[in-house]
Amino acid sequence: MTELEIQRAKEKIARALWGDTISIQLPLEKTHYITSFSLISYDKTTNEYRIDSKNNHNLSNIDFKLNIYDFDIETIAKYNIKFVNCSFECEVNLNPSNKSKKDKLFEYKNTLVFDNVTFKKNFDCSFIKTNGKIMFDKIIFNEASFENSIFSKKANFSYAKFVGKSCFANAEFDEEANFSNAKFCDNADFSGAIFRADAYFHRAVFKQDLQMCRVAFERVANFYFATFETVVNFSACVIQNPRFLNFVGVNTKHKTHNIKSNG
Repeated sequence: MTELEIQRAKEKIARALWGDTISIQLPLEKTHYITSFSLISYDKTTNEYRIDSKNNHNLSNIDFKLNIYDFDIETIAKYNIKFVNCSFECEVNLNPSNKSKKDKLFEYKNTLVFDNVTFKKNFDCSFIKTNGKIMFDKIIFNEASFENSIFSKKANFSYAKFVGKSCFANAEFDEEANFSNAKFCDNADFSGAIFRADAYFHRAVFKQDLQMCRVAFERVANFYFATFETVVNFSACVIQNPRFLNFVGVNTKHKTHNIKSNG
């Protein structure tokens, strides 16, 4: 491939990922994170340029201002693309099928990584299934929904900050779920969630109401030194093994008790 062909391939990939307006909406010095993919292959039969799916691609220090429907989620799901130190001034919906049908699961086969990212508007991750790890390290959410999603691998929300309401109702966590040191500034809803592996909420802060009704904890449920500033509802929770339930250091003044034990 000539240099001109490579440049055109990069531009085509950038448009496929982020839409035609990317170069206008982002400062020039930041676009290289999008257009500098190292391995580009050309398929003569389809006349298409493609990213090497074996590579990991980091998008760093970018302020995204794209409209929600310019955000190509299917491409993000296909390739190992990581967002590091970015901010999103647009709404983000990680389930493209939600545009037409609310109850259809959209599947992510690769790891989904957002590291030190700020979502300034609503974040919708409902009705998805992740076959790879999902990493939301040190994230700032506005309103966030993970309702009815299935996390097949480890889900990390440690040190996340939920500024607006957060919903994990009926979510399923097949492996470890880590909410340690997370801060929930508005109402948090985990009603009907299932934690099949260890669930960590130690030193998490809940400044508004927390709904944990009908939640199933099949292994460790660790709320060590968690802070509950208002009402917490654990009614009809199911704890498979009470020995793995840890409320050491927790202020239970506002906690609603009605926990079932199968142990």
